[in-house]
Amino acid sequence: MIDSDLIEKNKTILISKFGIQGIRNGTWHIMNRLADFNRTDWPIPVFLRHTEPFPPRLIQYDDNLDEIEDREAPPHIDANSYYKDGLGGSGAIEIRMTGLIDGNN
Repeated sequence: MIDSDLIEKNKTILISKFGIQGIRNGTWHIMNRLADFNRTDWPIPVFLRHTEPFPPRLIQYDDNLDEIEDREAPPHIDANSYYKDGLGGSGAIEIRMTGLIDGNN
């Protein structure tokens, strides 16, 4: 099991939906599960979807990742306060994660 002290909510740098190709082809590995994982401690956040020229939208998903709410974001929203909505391929997620770890967003 993974030591739960290594994984903390306040240290999360990316939350994203992604394709499973990296798992399927063996370049991503499932390391293990947290021994004390509690789903209620890790709620799915509200995401921000912004596709120009449309106004930003706030998107909420349920635990099955089905979209349950889509509403217009309030004016002057701080986009940095939300994770970006969307689906990324495993390669794109690797690039994005590397940039975040290296501090290059």
